[in-house]
Amino acid sequence: MPPVITGMTEEQAEEARRSDRPLLVYIYPDPASEREDDPRVAIEEDRAFRDEGVVVGARFFDCVRIHKDDARADPALKRYSGTAPCLVLVRPNLAPEKCLRGRFKADRVFAAMHDTLEMDYENCLRQILKEQEEIADALAEVYQRQADLDEIDRKIADDKGTSRRAQLEEKRKALAEDVRTAEEQLKTKENALYELKRKSAS
Repeated sequence: MPPVITGMTEEQAEEARRSDRPLLVYIYPDPASEREDDPRVAIEEDRAFRDEGVVVGARFFDCVRIHKDDARADPALKRYSGTAPCLVLVRPNLAPEKCLRGRFKADRVFAAMHDTLEMDYENCLRQILKEQEEIADALAEVYQRQADLDEIDRKIADDKGTSRRAQLEEKRKALAEDVRTAEEQLKTKENALYELKRKSAS
């Protein structure tokens, strides 16, 4: 039986082991107050976790959120329970690799994700983030072409001449196909970015 990170059922732990993914474990103290400056602020409300790089990095991790008391009872996490709130990055073999404490800064979280992932996978988060931004820009251009389709639709609706209407419809069909093909290619490229690639055993 694989180790169980508290907060996961044995079935979830087994699934995590089979999925061969690292874990991002947030150990939280007592519920945070509503004060903005409370250092115990919940991770979901922390600005660092809305950072684009952190959002991209998190897609490579299975995320678990547990209370410090549960962490104290967990063999892998008990040494971190006394410093909650903290973020523990765990390798696929369920061995903790990095721990960040207190308020989290996006650059530190991203760096910890990058370094943890690099231990077992060929994926490079910094390169992936760059490529993701390029894909997002290309998709924005593709979606902008939707405006051209809308304009053609308006001309077709206003045009009563059958010959010109047929030309417009043919133009729209070709443009719609170009937009669909470009979007599919970019989405396929984007999905490929998030496929974990295990390093070969040395």
